Amino acid sequence: MDAIQREVSRKRLRLSRKEIAAEIRATRAEAPPPRVRLVFDTNVLVSAFLTPGGTSDRALRAAVAIGATFLYDERMLAEYRAVLSRPKFRVAIAPPLIERLVSGLIASGEKIAALRADLALPDPTTHLLGSSPHRPRDALVTGNARHFQPSHGVTVISPSGLLKLLTLHE
Repeated sequence: MDAIQREVSRKRLRLSRKEIAAEIRATRAEAPPPRVRLVFDTNVLVSAFLTPGGTSDRALRAAVAIGATFLYDERMLAEYRAVLSRPKFRVAIAPPLIERLVSGLIASGEKIAALRADLALPDPTTHLLGSSPHRPRDALVTGNARHFQPSHGVTVISPSGLLKLLTLHE
């Protein structure tokens, strides 16, 4: 029995049927909306680090602010670490910052099973969304939308598109 039913059961002796129905509707109306589940493509994270205050940085911060669930698996975390650790990024992205990012994604994320590594996908990131039961609120946030065709079945959004959507729903 869920919390709504328990609360209504306690009040049932004192309430009429109409009052019970109204109580259920009111309680459900107070429920938080379903969490947005996102995969951040590595290019967006690189951009966020290299351009503080830029669109990718603001999109990442906005996703954190709304309590988005970050989808990940071990391959994705390895890709984040490998790309962000490249020598050309060392001046802007220190190793402790990379580990802080990865730890934060794990803490606020959901580990999901990955697809087989031999599948032909346009970007390694795609395997994450393809492996979970696709939900309308799941999306890949990427600066490389041209790599994804509608036939891939992945909802793709740019960092600026994510910011626009989150602004509309504030």
